Amino acid sequence: MTASEPSSPQSGTPTPQKTAPHVFDAELRRIRRARAVRRAVKSDKPAFFIPRCAEDAADRMQDINRRFERALIIGPPDFWPQLRELLPTDKHPTTVVQAYDIDPDDAADFGLDIGAPDDGLPIDGPKYDLIISVLSLHSVNDLPGALLNMRHILKADGLMMASLFGGDSLRELRTVFYSVEAERLGGMSPRIFPMIDFSQAAQLLQRTGYALPVVDTDRFTVNYGALSTLIGDIRDSGDSNVAVARDRRHLSRDFLKALEAAYRAQFSNEAGKITASFEILWMTGWAPHDSQQKPLKPGSAKMRLSDALGAKEIKI
Repeated sequence: MTASEPSSPQSGTPTPQKTAPHVFDAELRRIRRARAVRRAVKSDKPAFFIPRCAEDAADRMQDINRRFERALIIGPPDFWPQLRELLPTDKHPTTVVQAYDIDPDDAADFGLDIGAPDDGLPIDGPKYDLIISVLSLHSVNDLPGALLNMRHILKADGLMMASLFGGDSLRELRTVFYSVEAERLGGMSPRIFPMIDFSQAAQLLQRTGYALPVVDTDRFTVNYGALSTLIGDIRDSGDSNVAVARDRRHLSRDFLKALEAAYRAQFSNEAGKITASFEILWMTGWAPHDSQQKPLKPGSAKMRLSDALGAKEIKI
């Protein structure tokens, strides 16, 4: 994993030092996300995960004693209306700019202001005091660069919140894919693209210069009556496999039947439904500002920890 780093702490704009690895097919991701948005508009039904993320984002915003003036919302166009409904009026940002990684022409059709990938947002100086990225960062080629770009368009003491699928997502589906492919195709391929874990997310926030970084995890299990319903939820979120190294062979009906049989044999509940695990990582950080709390320097404490705890100190 590589990053675009600033040339100096005072530069204000990132200077690429290395080329990010080409793990994901960016054009295919853009096409599939646009299709997912069209399906959501046609059915008037948001992707399964969007309401959950809207509730989480609303809870976080209501815990912050501030009204944000100018917000950048990165995600499907139906996210902001849901978040807005969950927030009291005094928590609504004065101005909201919406962006998503789809073709600019499609973005305009869906009422979005910017059509650009998270790691390719226009950087024209700090202008936002709030950025929320919704289930978008897990399939960008330059995740550190995307986080860095967002920090550079945040005003000092501005807040960045980002949700993305974590590495524990779809572990059951990954397991059965590997077993059925090994048996029927004589090998294994990356059917589910790689995702970062909790510790990697925390390291990335620190590496890209966010102050007061916090990472927390939303883990949950969903029960499905059929494998096709699970696959439908993945497609509706625009997150079907876009890895460059994906196996492009068409899966036969017999293969899919074997896949569902293996899934039910290994991961089904007492009601006969298959279970699917999801993990959504929430990354929160602030653009640095002098007013923010800072950790004390080592050795600057005025009281021993043992005295504060009323315990006896034993030298080793």
